[in-house]
Amino acid sequence: MTYLVRKFSNSKWINISYENPKPVCTSYISADAFTSCLRTKDNTLSFWEISDIKDTKELNEIVMALALNSNTETLSSFDILFFEKNEDLFNSLDLKFEKTEGDTFISECQNKHLDLINLNYSNMTELLNKLCEYVNNDQHQRFTKGQIKKLLQAYYKDNPNEQIMLNEDLRKEIGIV
Repeated sequence: MTYLVRKFSNSKWINISYENPKPVCTSYISADAFTSCLRTKDNTLSFWEISDIKDTKELNEIVMALALNSNTETLSSFDILFFEKNEDLFNSLDLKFEKTEGDTFISECQNKHLDLINLNYSNMTELLNKLCEYVNNDQHQRFTKGQIKKLLQAYYKDNPNEQIMLNEDLRKEIGIV
């Protein structure tokens, strides 16, 4: 079974103007969930693919990949949303996946990235309904800055040649200088 993983901010996935913040539904969801967590580029949405969400090693690699990309200036805590890659669902929404190189300094993960393509208002709305369902089913996990730092320290201990891709401030923050 293959899973898709995406970085998101769980705190933005709440119902606004509604007494009960859960379950999250599209009628009352915060606009920040759209503008921050579902930011698209060229009508695509970025995901990472793993074969088993319970495989800690594989999941940790994706967490590191999400933590370190070309825009990373400092480490921070974040949440991930995960769900089974259901080809029938995406086909029914006229959505396809395209393998693309992931923007990450974790080289072994660059080939685990894909983009969901052909997004438009209609299928994005349907996708949002499914994402709300996954949030309500607690298919998400929080990673603290401390957890991420420990993962990166171990990774760069085993892969010292890859440290060169990081700026000095980031290497200091991780504790690998």
